[in-house]
Amino acid sequence: MHPHTARLLYVEDNFVDVMWVKSQLEEAKSTKFEVAYAESLHDAEEILGEQIFHLILLDLGLPDSQGIETFFKMRDYSANLPIVVVSGLDDEVVAIEAVANGAQDYLCKDRWDSQTVIRSLNYAIERHKILNQRRQAEEAARQSESRFRAVFEGSEDWIFINDRHLKFVQVNPAMARALSMDVSELVGRRSGEVFGAEAGKNLEEIYCRALEGQTVEAEYNLPIGGIPYIWSYSVSPLRDADGNVTGIFGIARDVTDRKHRYYDAVEFADEYPSKAIRSTLSMVRRTAPLKFYGAPSR
Repeated sequence: MHPHTARLLYVEDNFVDVMWVKSQLEEAKSTKFEVAYAESLHDAEEILGEQIFHLILLDLGLPDSQGIETFFKMRDYSANLPIVVVSGLDDEVVAIEAVANGAQDYLCKDRWDSQTVIRSLNYAIERHKILNQRRQAEEAARQSESRFRAVFEGSEDWIFINDRHLKFVQVNPAMARALSMDVSELVGRRSGEVFGAEAGKNLEEIYCRALEGQTVEAEYNLPIGGIPYIWSYSVSPLRDADGNVTGIFGIARDVTDRKHRYYDAVEFADEYPSKAIRSTLSMVRRTAPLKFYGAPSR
């Protein structure tokens, strides 16, 4: 088969017109057309149910259907195929209505020639391909957004997005619940307004590094409601289509229990028989309460 073969179903009850179109399409260079035909709308639906086609050339005057209704019926039956409408009548109103409702083109038999037909059919194929790609991209984007929304809404970790001014743009419910605030109360604020000036300053140090293009991981002692918690932060830059950093994306996880288990083990440093181990664990015990920063992950 030719690498650019298009299977065309011509729905036409005038056999002379069918043979004329077949002969004209033999002149096509970039695309080879294989032409099948049906004499009625009913026959067309049967053939479409049995064979695969790339496009339809549809005459509006058929034994079992007339006018613009012919197009509507065919469009509803073969929604995934591009349709080029043809008619023996030069009816501008019908042409506009057909194209406005999804037809790729409208050709009048009194004015067509081989180049007009070939150009119209090639255009229909290419335009339909572009529209399909766009729909697929939009569907992929919707699915991606849906997956992100499910994670964003259902995660027990804090998930947040800040703009270049480090104001919260989006905050997930888990973060709002932990802070006993509504999401709307957090949006538009900076960390200092939420966690206090000192904690806000420390957090914004890593946010600024993310704005410079780094992905940063760090752990903080961050009290919530007067209760000390240890949070593991991962903050990354957000970029637009041109690669410019427009804000930051962050995730914070409560690792308090994990750290406490570790610190509790350190409390038993004096029980170890090894002097070296006792010395090391004692040093860890002295430095453990201090916040520390992780190196950029990349």
